[in-house]
Amino acid sequence: MLTVTISNGLDEKLASAAKTQGKTVDQILNTLIAEYLEGLEDVRLAEAALRRIESGESLLVDWQEAKKHLHDMEH
Repeated sequence: MLTVTISNGLDEKLASAAKTQGKTVDQILNTLIAEYLEGLEDVRLAEAALRRIESGESLLVDWQEAKKHLHDMEH
């Protein structure tokens, strides 16, 4: 269990959004927190990929070239 203090105004908006969506405030907050954490993980993975590209460990391939290569492999 976690206790969070939410400022006035924001708590009213949250309650209104929950009511509009037919969900509880807890459901809305759980969804928002999960999406936020997924976003943080996406950023971490993107930064790691950028470091690999900048170090030369990974290469960037033009999408048109990759698509052509895949097409050529099929035929």
